[in-house]
Amino acid sequence: MALSKSNKGALAEYRVACLLLATGWLVFRCMAPNSAVDMILWRRNHLLKCQVKSASGLGAATAGNPKHLRQGRNDVLAVVTPDNIIFKVRNRQIQKQFPGAILARPPKKK
Repeated sequence: MALSKSNKGALAEYRVACLLLATGWLVFRCMAPNSAVDMILWRRNHLLKCQVKSASGLGAATAGNPKHLRQGRNDVLAVVTPDNIIFKVRNRQIQKQFPGAILARPPKKK
């Protein structure tokens, strides 16, 4: 039996929360089902907003779209694939808190 879309999202959020808790972050999940922010992260006087997106192997490129970072003014975008978790962050200061994170590009000016 396949998981529903909401269950896949909840499982992805749980995977991200477990990883962040193991690396010393305090994690607070949003209780609203359709919020622009999935989690609030706290560590060493750093308060960050995190959005989690789940993706199949093929969908990882579009799930990591920086527009998801800008919606809700999130600081961290966690893209969960079956094999790993990729973090995309808003700026270099936040990137220092997430080793291996990718710096998200700002939108192109027209």
